[in-house]
Amino acid sequence: MDGITGWLASIATIIGGLTVALNLGSRVTGWGFAVLAFGSACWSLNAWQNQASSLLIANLAMAAINGFGVWRWLGRRVKIERGSATAVAASAAAPVPTLISTAKLLEAPLRLPREGAFGSVIDLMLHCEQQNVAYVVLSFDGIGGLGEELRAIPAEQLHLSTDGLHCGLSEAQLRALPPIDPTAWPVAPAGMRNS
Repeated sequence: MDGITGWLASIATIIGGLTVALNLGSRVTGWGFAVLAFGSACWSLNAWQNQASSLLIANLAMAAINGFGVWRWLGRRVKIERGSATAVAASAAAPVPTLISTAKLLEAPLRLPREGAFGSVIDLMLHCEQQNVAYVVLSFDGIGGLGEELRAIPAEQLHLSTDGLHCGLSEAQLRALPPIDPTAWPVAPAGMRNS
């Protein structure tokens, strides 16, 4: 099973899997699924050459699933991003409040005064009744989520701009905030009343 198709399948599966796992945006993820689909096709050919029926069936199914991933990330998701980008650009020139997509904020760094970017915004918690942001969850340190620290940043310290989310706190002040439990986020950030 170590013929050229086996090696191509192995390499494509490793590269495609890593690309999808990194989640570097819809285009990169979509191309990761395309590489995975190629890998599945190579595995299917390899299984057919070696008369491995179960491996052939499994990889034909994986090729179909990866094809769906290509459509979802390079087709549907790119259209959605193009639609939101159009609305953002049009709002900047129209007599309406300027828009920003939450998709642009998630996984993006928090912008700090005079310190550049810090951490990564992993979620925005919203008040249903007030229709506004309660707090943002910031992740920093760690690699790929391992060893990361989480902080809840109160909305009062945040400012939206067309280039992202800005924070009035310094990196030292953010690090000094109490850590939050990754599995039990607070109803309000530390120091804020639960309203």
